[in-house]
Amino acid sequence: MLSAAPTAREGLIDLSDWDFHTDGVVRLDGQYEFFWEKLYERRDLLAAIPDAYIDVPAPWNNNVIQGQTIGGHGYGTYKLTILLPRQERLALKFLDFGTSFWAHIDDALVLTVGQPGRTRDETIGSYEPQLIEFEPAGTRVELILHVANFDHRAGGAWSPVLLGTPEQIHQLRENGVAAVLFLVGAIVMVGLFNFAIFALRRNNRSGLFLGLICLAACARLLTVDERYAYVLLPEIPWTMFTRIEYVSWYLLLPTFAHFLYHTFPRQVNRFAIYLVDFVSLAAIILVMTTRLDHYSESAMPMIVFHLGGLVWGSWFLFAALRDREEGASLLTAGYLVLGFTLVNDVLAYSRIIDSVDMVGFGILAFVICQSFVVIYQFANTLRTVEQQHEELLQTNLKLQMQEKLRQEAESESRSVSQRFRKSQQFEALGILAHDVVSRLKDSFSEAAEVAVRAAKEMRDSPDLASAMERIRTSSQQGIGVIEDLLSLTRLQDHESYADINHVINAYLDSDASAELMDQAGIRFSIERMLGQDVRPVAAAPLHIRRILENLLRNAVDSLNEGGQIQVGTEEVRVRDGSLFYDELPAGIYIVLSVEDNGTGVDAHDLDLVFQPFFSRKAESRYSRGLGMAVVRAIVHQLGGGVDVVSEKNSGTRFEVYLPARLS
Repeated sequence: MLSAAPTAREGLIDLSDWDFHTDGVVRLDGQYEFFWEKLYERRDLLAAIPDAYIDVPAPWNNNVIQGQTIGGHGYGTYKLTILLPRQERLALKFLDFGTSFWAHIDDALVLTVGQPGRTRDETIGSYEPQLIEFEPAGTRVELILHVANFDHRAGGAWSPVLLGTPEQIHQLRENGVAAVLFLVGAIVMVGLFNFAIFALRRNNRSGLFLGLICLAACARLLTVDERYAYVLLPEIPWTMFTRIEYVSWYLLLPTFAHFLYHTFPRQVNRFAIYLVDFVSLAAIILVMTTRLDHYSESAMPMIVFHLGGLVWGSWFLFAALRDREEGASLLTAGYLVLGFTLVNDVLAYSRIIDSVDMVGFGILAFVICQSFVVIYQFANTLRTVEQQHEELLQTNLKLQMQEKLRQEAESESRSVSQRFRKSQQFEALGILAHDVVSRLKDSFSEAAEVAVRAAKEMRDSPDLASAMERIRTSSQQGIGVIEDLLSLTRLQDHESYADINHVINAYLDSDASAELMDQAGIRFSIERMLGQDVRPVAAAPLHIRRILENLLRNAVDSLNEGGQIQVGTEEVRVRDGSLFYDELPAGIYIVLSVEDNGTGVDAHDLDLVFQPFFSRKAESRYSRGLGMAVVRAIVHQLGGGVDVVSEKNSGTRFEVYLPARLS
């Protein structure tokens, strides 16, 4: 660590009471003996009288030698006598001298940086921070420095000379290099981050200029103080390093101005940006086209200009803070830290205060604050995108549901329209039947009765009896059609219910069933396969009977030389079922099935089975015309459906689904 220590007085610093191991490193500051335009060896200094005692660290400019004020160019000898507490191995650390020097410990040359000479041609400038170890011959040591400068506007011992144990000096050097590398590494990472932001969002140019600020700051940090760039790139000429040092400094203000403008365009004045660009460009051109002793003269005016830029930037930042711009508060906090460190370095450069360079930490604090602003903006953008994505998903789901509902509505509308058209057909038939059914039934009944009586009286005339039998059969068929029409007119009676097994058994055990067998003219049997404990159906017994009778007549009509018919019932639970002819909603249904082993239904005729007056044969025993159409109409009115399974010459199975009565 650096501890308070005695200062040099008239070329002597007394450290006889200083313990390096406990008190730490000493800065050899104070008054050195100074010999202007003389490069004396130790033996020459024994009887020489110094031209002046001048302060170190400080340029020799403006010191009065022999009544004249000296400038920055020239050469001279510094001498400092050091009184030590004891004889032990020590080390010295040198930073920059302007701009070349040799260091002697007593009579020994221990360090050369550049080539000090008496003319410009003899002098070779260089910046190389160095440390050397030495073993003093006693407790009195003379430090002699030959310094020459013909390149910079200021000459002499600019920086302090540090004295301590080798371990302390090496640790001090390592700490300084570590601090520089830490700052450079951190600033480079922030700069790359902002370049990446700009690559992803080209319209966000603030990231580009903040990245340029980081590059300029890193170049500046590597070419000042420890000047680690000389270690990294020792082949590059010294004059090039000095240009990089100045250009990187002069680039900081314009890149910052453009960053500020693209961050807060409403608050920052564009003409102020043009002014900063013009002055900075002029200074950079001066650096790149003139010698060091010329462009180094621009340092003080640019310091003043940068301080003005600092005030200018604070004005616009506070305006953005007033207008509640996003990120203004965080940027203002970073800017205050940067301003404090910049003022510190300016005062230290002007020798007003004794302090280390801190602007690197200020720049790091500022760019980190800006990076946090960018991260916050990206987080907000990501949050907005996620919210919009969620809203789009919900909107898409709603649209899909609406589309599905629309399609279902259209499908239902078409289905309702079809059912409505069919119901209109059957309604027309019902109205017609309602008007004529009574008169037709009476006429056919009377004709049948007359035919029966006439047949009994004409038993002795077989041909006439046969004709009368045909009249009777036709009358019976006409009565059946009329009864079908009557059943359609009574479909409004749908709130009643019936035990389907009871209706089936009653019909099959009645004379109507026996008459069906007699009229068929062929031998066949009817097998009952009725389910146990089936629920009542939501239909009138009349409707069940008409459905069963028409299905049986259709089955008998398909038999050729006899066969078998099965009549069955069962209770099923349907989950949105699809039948051959109909779509069934979910629910509990009673299935009435009639299956025969007759000729079957041709595949092309399956869609026509329930059309009025359709027949599967050219000559049908029961070609009544409306039988199956009445079945379909009754089933639809009751809220059921019809399914069919048929194979040519292998029989047909009709299944009628009727809603069960649940209460």
